[in-house]
Amino acid sequence: MPPYEERFEALHELDHLPQARTDKTPTKLPRALVEKILARSSRPGDVVLDPFLGSGQVAVVVARDMGRTYTGFEVAGEYFEFIQTRLGEK
Repeated sequence: MPPYEERFEALHELDHLPQARTDKTPTKLPRALVEKILARSSRPGDVVLDPFLGSGQVAVVVARDMGRTYTGFEVAGEYFEFIQTRLGEK
């Protein structure tokens, strides 16, 4: 594990990432943060689980750009429809 200072610097970087879309859900995951998490926790070809799809940010990053597939869940019908539209499935 990196020294405390390095871990702190990594967290500090997150404050300076571009903001994510805010047009649907209250949780705002910046694209750069999603990319960093997925790059460090999975490999191309892996399946990524997103149990709270929300606006679909993880699905969009995974499905379109990082060579992974995804499985996700969303119980809110309006969010589900938004995700389908965002992914071009509707």
